[in-house]
Amino acid sequence: MSGVDRGAILVTRPQPDGDAFAAALGRAGAGPVIIHPMMTIRHFPDIALPDDAGAIAFTSANGVRALAAASGRSTGQHIPAYAVGPVTAEAAREAGFRVAGVAESGVESLAAMIAAAAPSGRIVHVSGTARAGHLAAPLAKAGLNAVPLHGYEAQALARLPGDLRRALRDGGIEAATFFSPRTARIFRHLIDADGLAGTLCALRCLCLSEAVAREFDGMAFARVETASQPHTAALIDIVLPGRK
Repeated sequence: MSGVDRGAILVTRPQPDGDAFAAALGRAGAGPVIIHPMMTIRHFPDIALPDDAGAIAFTSANGVRALAAASGRSTGQHIPAYAVGPVTAEAAREAGFRVAGVAESGVESLAAMIAAAAPSGRIVHVSGTARAGHLAAPLAKAGLNAVPLHGYEAQALARLPGDLRRALRDGGIEAATFFSPRTARIFRHLIDADGLAGTLCALRCLCLSEAVAREFDGMAFARVETASQPHTAALIDIVLPGRK
């Protein structure tokens, strides 16, 4: 991309979710949209569920993709799967997993749901190497055994691309969207490393949750806004606050 139009919306989500969110923004009437993921997802090809797995816990669509790609469609399809959020749940269904419950947000609500269901066998939490939360402790209190299965690694961007740095300096970006605390931390680190903190004063910072927004404490954005619910549609609502 040689340049960025004025009023652009920045999508920082890893692929393929970045493309999916950009497409959703386009359908909602946002534009232009530019995609610069702050992380690259690398799946581990040799993961597998333990033989005594009684349930699967997914906290991201990337976990679903990692297990589906590594294990094949027959492994894990017969045991219940629990997911955080509708996007992860839909990814699990599309991959052929039997979704038994969908938690609204976060590991805490997922743990409560699984504890109430009390599945037999070990609960396998398929996640990245940098997990946003831990299931083992709250489930242990409920007498359940949860174990991690690292299915992918999210590799941080080493430096902001040149066209993105120029767009920030020139005021070409109107708003930036962030889905995870780690993405927010990477963006903040790269902004500081390039001495670009002073370019954010006209930029709206749009966050999926309060946990994401907290990563930007003290930064001089025009304003930091949080979606009313941790869902894609709610984030689009604050990207385009006047839409019907």
